[in-house]
Formats: sequence, C-alpha cells, structure tokens
Amino acid sequence: MRGWNGTLTLENGRVVLARGLRGTLVRGRQEPALEVPVERVGVVRFAPSRGLVGYVQVLERDAAAVERDYLSTIRDPRTVTFMTRSGRWRRLAEAIAAQSGAALDVSRAQPYRSAIRGRAAK
Repeated sequence: MRGWNGTLTLENGRVVLARGLRGTLVRGRQEPALEVPVERVGVVRFAPSRGLVGYVQVLERDAAAVERDYLSTIRDPRTVTFMTRSGRWRRLAEAIAAQSGAALDVSRAQPYRSAIRGRAAK
C-alpha cells in the first residue's frame, strides 16, 4: 500500500518498506528499500489516523530498543505513515503479524502537540 512517506507491501514471504519522493524529501536523504523476511518480524505497531498521521511500524526480532514517542516513531525507517484508509492499513498490519507470528501492537497516535511539549521538557 502507498502511504504518505513510502510504500509497505507483504510479498513472497517478506515485508518491503520503500520510500517514495515524499519520504526522501521528508527524511532529507534517499534510502534503499528495507526488506524484512516474515520470520524476522518481532512486532508490528499500528496507530490509526484520527486527525493525525497514522502509521505501521515493522520491528525485527532481537532489534535494539526503539523509542515509543510519536515523532521518533514516524521518522523511523521501519515506519510508513498514512493519512487515510486506516481500516485497510490495519488489515495489512494484521496480515503481516499473522503471517509472521508476531505481536500486533495497536495504539492511538500520540497527539502531536504533546509530543512537541514532551521533547521540549527533555
């Protein structure tokens, strides 16, 4: 599926995250597509878009700990963001989790203002 900052697909036993033009512009650099075999997927995080950008984040097993704050999450190279079609994105996240045997972590996206305030307080 095509999101705001790239595409996320589940094909031939692997999850592929690729950046499009917007993702390259937002991140300030071009990155190669990230391919994760489904047996390496440890957690799939999903947050619906409810007035904010939603996201699907795919984390590998035994990966280093990842910050859970909103801004770090949407900037992570293993995250694809979206503005609409939360139901379709959730079904894709569920399919990735089911095929990989990974946990599906569903949460609300943290409000952007509180993410900014939280960063300023640090």
